[in-house]
Amino acid sequence: MRARINRWATLSPEQRERARENYRRLQAMSPEERQKLMQQRHHRRASQACCNSPKTE
Repeated sequence: MRARINRWATLSPEQRERARENYRRLQAMSPEERQKLMQQRHHRRASQACCNSPKTE
């Protein structure tokens, strides 16, 4: 939790407002829409981790 608080403290006012707006949009979504969004983010992160890892050949 401290890491999140510290990260929030380093954000600019514009970044904080963007984070608040993202949170409001997320809360306005239906549970199904949120689940779909989270699955998309998970797949995107997994593919980035796969493609950004150093190659050992």
